[in-house]
Amino acid sequence: VPGGLILSTYTGHKRKYGVNPYENYDDIGTLKPRLFDEEPDQRLPAMERVVHIFGEHTPKIYPLSLMREEQVINDSHEGLDVVIFFKDGAVSILDNIQISDSNSIGAVTVYSPIVDKQKLIFNPVKDGYQDKQTGSVWSLTGQCVKGQLSGEQLKPFVYGNHFAFAWLYFYPETVIYGQ
Repeated sequence: VPGGLILSTYTGHKRKYGVNPYENYDDIGTLKPRLFDEEPDQRLPAMERVVHIFGEHTPKIYPLSLMREEQVINDSHEGLDVVIFFKDGAVSILDNIQISDSNSIGAVTVYSPIVDKQKLIFNPVKDGYQDKQTGSVWSLTGQCVKGQLSGEQLKPFVYGNHFAFAWLYFYPETVIYGQ
């Protein structure tokens, strides 16, 4: 693209781009995170990655370890229906010194499962996520790629990714999926 800008790997620091200064920071076995003076909430491992949604009154979190097992979570919280898709592959930036050598933590997306006033229930399949109602196949990005609903897009749900210790410190009243 004429006149386009390129992201430089020159950072202006001795440390090179793509190098993690906090090696093993996200180790799930860590009992007390570095740079955190408080005692972590004991309901989940401190370094468990979680995804949050906000309900009408209380937030709810979903542990990544459960998402990895289930691949799809069909749920509701305080009257809000959600579907969470998990896909392995995205790497941690806080694992290995060389980020490209880090362990996979996976990618997560959260959507409303309502399409044309119908609540869809999803299951993981080899090439994505399939709804039970029509047999249509959906991508991680919420796009229907095959089937009766081809071309439809799930509405994204506002969510965030966090470590359990940090989220539970600020929102101790949080409901935890699976507990």
